[in-house]
Amino acid sequence: MLIFERRAFLVSFFLVKEPQLPTFENVFVKYCNGVIETGLKHPKTVACTAQNIDTFILFSSIMDEDERVRFIGRNYEAITKDTLSAMRTGSIPVRKFITTLFGKSDAVTIVKEQFIKKVPQAIVGANRISIVDEYWRLIRKDEDIPLRYKDRFREEKIAASHEIESNNSSEKKVYEAFCLFLADVFVFAMYGDRLVENEIALHPVVSKVLADLRDGKRMFLYTLLDEMFGAIMTGEPEGDNYELKSVNESEFSNDDYRTVAFELLKYTDSLGETHRKVLHAIRMFAVNLDQKRAIEIGGMEAADALYKHYGFSQKDYSLLSVDPNVVNAEFDIVLQDGKPAKVVVKRREDGTTDIQVIGKE
Repeated sequence: MLIFERRAFLVSFFLVKEPQLPTFENVFVKYCNGVIETGLKHPKTVACTAQNIDTFILFSSIMDEDERVRFIGRNYEAITKDTLSAMRTGSIPVRKFITTLFGKSDAVTIVKEQFIKKVPQAIVGANRISIVDEYWRLIRKDEDIPLRYKDRFREEKIAASHEIESNNSSEKKVYEAFCLFLADVFVFAMYGDRLVENEIALHPVVSKVLADLRDGKRMFLYTLLDEMFGAIMTGEPEGDNYELKSVNESEFSNDDYRTVAFELLKYTDSLGETHRKVLHAIRMFAVNLDQKRAIEIGGMEAADALYKHYGFSQKDYSLLSVDPNVVNAEFDIVLQDGKPAKVVVKRREDGTTDIQVIGKE
């Protein structure tokens, strides 16, 4: 699940909870170093100011001609500088029709085609590769972007980078991949929370418990936590020690575990000690579902974002690289909190691997 704050115009997915990191619009404005072709008779081109970028590129990119005339006027007269500024700063609400338009099934295609008409003139030279690289850096670090989207953005980023490099040595310039990457990122910034929400099909019990929690009810919460915890344990726990399965074989989906792990974070302090530990295990399991893939997609920045999403810090994890050909081995390590531990690696006959971390204190 994603958390969005739609207090500002074109607010993005880039860690809105940490305002020192930029929004989509901030980055876009930063790298616009050319001119904007308005599509009007007068003026035909304007400077790349924040207002002009909002009005002539970003704000209107999701609209066809009829929508543009209906919502903002034939010459953009319905949207003034003051209106844009007020929406951007949160002084007035974002117009509902703006985000609604981004819910179109072909929104990315629409925006891409509009970007192709204007972005190559607005972002020129080395700034093209720079904006692609910066968006990708921020995407890797954003804790609330699901990995399947990060994976898609990565593929589009690679294609955009190759296209930009090819354009540098070719007379015929092509901007399909460049504008597709920017368009996809922009649409996700505007509508990603709803897109992801619509894709997740939760177990009915999980949906019921989460709905009850929002109403202040906890009738089935502890039963659900116990069932989810029991389904991912290998054997019986010994005191506070337990071993989690490496794969999900329960009636609950991976998205059930991801959603419960994230949504219940804010209730942690109100749980009893036993169920705080249960929730901690479920959060660990949720991380384990995606940790390997996160590192493959975005390296340790993506992994760190994954830990943060589920309420962990780097201190809660120590990464150990093990040769895949190792059958049985033991390693002495020092955890990030300074405590010594032993890692035991055992290869099963079916090819899977058991890894245990045993504290020495």
